[in-house]
Amino acid sequence: MLALARGHRLHREQVIEALWPELPYDAALANLHKAAHFARRAIGETDALVVQRGLVALAPGAVVKTDVERFEAESDPALYGGELLPEDRYADWASEARERLRLAYLGSLRARGRWEEVVAEEPTDEEANRSLMRTYAEAGNRSAALRQFERLNVALAEVGLQPGAETLALHEELARGPAAVAPVPERSPMVGRDSELATARAALRRASDGRGGVLIVSGEPGVGKTRLCDGLLAEASSSGWSTMRGAAREEEGPLPYAPIAEALDGLLAARPDLAFSLTTATQAELARVTAASPAQPTDPAPTADRQRIFSSVAQVFARAAGERGAVLLLDDLHAADEATLQLVHYLARTARYQRLLIVMSFRDRPRIPALDRTRSGLFEQRLVASEIALDPLDRESSRTIAEKVSNRPLAESTAEAIFGLARGNPFFTEELAATVDSNGAVEVPDHVYEILDSRLARLEPTLMGVLARIAIAGSEGTVDELSSLVGLEEHDAFAALDSALAAGVLEEADGTYRFRHPLLREALEHSLADHRRLAAHRETAQRLASAGAAPARVAGHLIAGGRAGEAVPWLLRAAQDAANVAAYVDALGFVERALPHARDGDFEELLALRAELLLATGDPQAASAYDDALAVASAERKPALQIRQGRAYLVAGDLALAARVLDGAEAEAPVDRARRALTRGFVEWCTGNLDGVRRAAGEARPLMEAAGLGPERFETTQLEVLLAHSGDEWTGDVGLALQNTSRLPELAGSVFDAHLCVSEYVLLSGQPYDALAAFARELRAAADSSGARRGQAFAATVLGEIELLTGQLQSAEAQLREAVALSRLARAAGGESLALLRLAETMLARGDTAGAHRLLAESLELARFSPIAFHLLYLVYEMMVRAAREPAEAVAVVEEAETFLDHAPACIFCPAGFYIAATIGYARTGDLARARSFLARAEGTKPLWVGGPRAAALAEARAAVLTAGGSRDEAAGALADAVAGFAQAGQVLNEARTRAALSGLL
Repeated sequence: MLALARGHRLHREQVIEALWPELPYDAALANLHKAAHFARRAIGETDALVVQRGLVALAPGAVVKTDVERFEAESDPALYGGELLPEDRYADWASEARERLRLAYLGSLRARGRWEEVVAEEPTDEEANRSLMRTYAEAGNRSAALRQFERLNVALAEVGLQPGAETLALHEELARGPAAVAPVPERSPMVGRDSELATARAALRRASDGRGGVLIVSGEPGVGKTRLCDGLLAEASSSGWSTMRGAAREEEGPLPYAPIAEALDGLLAARPDLAFSLTTATQAELARVTAASPAQPTDPAPTADRQRIFSSVAQVFARAAGERGAVLLLDDLHAADEATLQLVHYLARTARYQRLLIVMSFRDRPRIPALDRTRSGLFEQRLVASEIALDPLDRESSRTIAEKVSNRPLAESTAEAIFGLARGNPFFTEELAATVDSNGAVEVPDHVYEILDSRLARLEPTLMGVLARIAIAGSEGTVDELSSLVGLEEHDAFAALDSALAAGVLEEADGTYRFRHPLLREALEHSLADHRRLAAHRETAQRLASAGAAPARVAGHLIAGGRAGEAVPWLLRAAQDAANVAAYVDALGFVERALPHARDGDFEELLALRAELLLATGDPQAASAYDDALAVASAERKPALQIRQGRAYLVAGDLALAARVLDGAEAEAPVDRARRALTRGFVEWCTGNLDGVRRAAGEARPLMEAAGLGPERFETTQLEVLLAHSGDEWTGDVGLALQNTSRLPELAGSVFDAHLCVSEYVLLSGQPYDALAAFARELRAAADSSGARRGQAFAATVLGEIELLTGQLQSAEAQLREAVALSRLARAAGGESLALLRLAETMLARGDTAGAHRLLAESLELARFSPIAFHLLYLVYEMMVRAAREPAEAVAVVEEAETFLDHAPACIFCPAGFYIAATIGYARTGDLARARSFLARAEGTKPLWVGGPRAAALAEARAAVLTAGGSRDEAAGALADAVAGFAQAGQVLNEARTRAALSGLL
């Protein structure tokens, strides 16, 4: 202390106050003299420490020099010996000097540009981190620069902060990697499509302004859809945009997400850093769709969450679009599977405020119901930037194309003959023009579709056979892929490809060869005699199987080759693969195709999987599907199937049948007994039998631990929490449970998340907020003393929510920012998501709409990957609806939410707020049918709430519907009820909002 003091002396009272503030003055003075005596003895000098005339001095007769003084005088970082007096880290008298020296050390490092050492000492120093980012970038190591930003972001988040504007601008600059460029074949300029190109360019300009969406291109085969799209891709690439492309292929069967996976593969091959910038969990979900993800997919069982997969894919495209703009071409979507179309619809919604243009190209005939639904939904939600329906060319354009192909002027009669036969179809026009002889005669059959047969008949028979086998195998590939699929040596493959390129049957782009038009592939396939076509399909299936191709492709060729029985195991694998990426409708399609040909074990597996898939999609036929599976199931498998059937009846609301099935399930294995007890517990809860719930929860817990079950842990804890709340024991139980998480980390996640869910119910159940706040403060104090970080985070979140509900915005923001930081430190994704959600609500109340939307986006992504996703997602989407800038945007959010939540295993409490927000959103757009539908769902939750603010919220929703329907007097009455309810609950902001609405009606 004296060594640090100016002149190495202090007043006696200063020393006493610093060292013995708790003692009476006389006792402290005695301690001072004793300490001085022992110090002199230790140093060996009688005047080493002198106490006289009210002063305490260090060696007053000598020159005293310290390392601290030398460092402060010379400001040389080499003289800094590290933290000052680390053995006295908690002594108040040393803290000021310790921080002064640390700051001086940091200043000396900054002055010398030693940024790595600055960051080691102070990870949140933005200037130092920016300097390191620039250094890495200048050295060509952009990945290291971006990783440095991520480390800074994490360090700041731990103290509840975010990077500043300068740091974010630098990150945005460094994140702009090179554009990914999709391959586009070299072709001559388009003819007769000026207006269509202008429409496409206008859509691209809107996307450039951050108003992304969908460009729809449709038309008959050969009308030039792909050609137009290629032209748009080329123009976007020339402007520095990233371009991606993928196509659905009828010959490959309904592979889930195949066109989007193809586009992702190309994008990540050019820009692997886009995937590395994602979280580990996001990378794992992305790996379900593309092998280009740096992670491996987790959880191979058919329990994938569609919303996680969709979010992961959307994040990659959003990163590409955010850098420089992006165009995603999805061609031939008439051949796409149901899952692909659902994902396209989702991507379209995410593109609404991005520099992302999605181009959908498809044939307009025959009509595909799933594609029609997707197109209608895009128009209804105003996600379509433009639609181009390509018509046949006029005579003049047709003649221009024909003369370019024939490389000479054509006589009027020849040009007219071509136009008459091709009917303005550009592809057929080119094919006809290639047949014009030296006399200008067009020698083709009368029927236009026989043009292809006539064209192909001019090929050498050997080449025709090779091309027909390539057509059977697929529509495109590299030299190696095509040669292996048709059994050619490399030199023979090259010769065949050269001939096909010269004949205009194939075209090449970036080492990939494909048919110049799908119609050529179809014509070649049908050129084979039936017996040869069957044999070619069987041979292709064998080669694909040996190459590890997707099971659906192998199965498709076996079926086309007349071997449906052999296709069954492949269809089963295809169904399991589809289920693993949440493509449940497509998985059911594979199962249905396999069942008529299945035998024995495969039949049993298929029926069990069919029941699981129907349950996953919320189909009311799921329970009866389990009857079919049980009819052929082995004795060992029956109990598990019966328990799942009980769950299906529970989901369908048939509690009596659920209980009966569970009673009949003779489960012996601990895993089956645990799951039976859990399902029975929720049946008992829904029937109001609390004693039954208590018995079920008590039975489930030890069985679950013995079986080593993971996902069921949350459900068990949720049952226990619901029981505690029903008996007014919630506050005591939550305190004990959350403190125990510091000693039982393996239970921390499930306990924390279950209490987090029920806390939202408690906050809206009418309990006095002052009592809940007192409980939260007591919990926080206990959690601080025990080091239970999740308990700290929970308490901060609850306190922040109470402050928000009661209108104390400044203190709410402080609590919630701390809750975000604590949840992040505890690796509690659910807690962080909820805290961010409420922080966004606070920002919205303070008028920071942009900040609120940014926080909601973060909250949504965390919620998707949280163990309580299907609780939190309702809460996040509710706030997103309320935060929408306009009614149409609110409705779009509702429709996005329904994509994921319609058939989700929903909480009985959490959806209520979402239903209320959706009611108000639809009422404001004038869609009374939808508004009343959501109001009915909201009213259906009324028995769960005894008065309290939820009843007031329901009254506000009714008022919105009544107002939209013109019943102003009734609406005013409902709003008056809402005002009174919110006032009684102490919800200041909600009371003010409804009071203002009521004034507007009166």
